[in-house]
Amino acid sequence: MQDLNEVRITGTIFNEPKYVKTQTNGLLSRFTVAVHRKDPSKSVDFLSVIAWDDVAEFIQEHFADQSRISFVGTVQYQKYKAADGTDKRIYRIVAQNVVDPSEMGEEAC
Repeated sequence: MQDLNEVRITGTIFNEPKYVKTQTNGLLSRFTVAVHRKDPSKSVDFLSVIAWDDVAEFIQEHFADQSRISFVGTVQYQKYKAADGTDKRIYRIVAQNVVDPSEMGEEAC
């Protein structure tokens, strides 16, 4: 069986997405998505998400704080040294294919 790193997320954007121009004149979007867990748990997870270039531009044009969003992406792990010398580890989702809000339908809301 082949390994697969793919996630499908539908949730609500929590806080306004941030946008940064990269050194190569690309666009990076960073945002958090609030996602409810399945029953019986009523907990909410807050997932860190990034998107690059065309996907980031699409998000910038169609989404804002409290927008419903649905996308397919991958989970990315990063390990780095912080300025204080401590080791840091983060997981985040890289959005690769975002669904147009007009195509989300009732089942996504």
